[in-house]
Amino acid sequence: GLNDIKRKEIKENKIACVETDNTPYFLHDRVMNQDILEAMLPLHEAWAGIDLVPNNAYGLRVYRNQTNLNMHLDKSTTH
Repeated sequence: GLNDIKRKEIKENKIACVETDNTPYFLHDRVMNQDILEAMLPLHEAWAGIDLVPNNAYGLRVYRNQTNLNMHLDKSTTH
């Protein structure tokens, strides 16, 4: 089961981005992604201090207990 997964590292460019015993879930639902993108727009605009144009919602990743998301750079070709 999911609790039997050994602690592993998910690497990007040889950097351990995610260290976990519990593999993160990835939820890719176009309608949900668009709803979240639109709902978060006012918060993002307030933070940025400028008007923004919604562009893309890649998907929602759910990190579970005891997961570390380390500092990293996303790949521009996929994000």
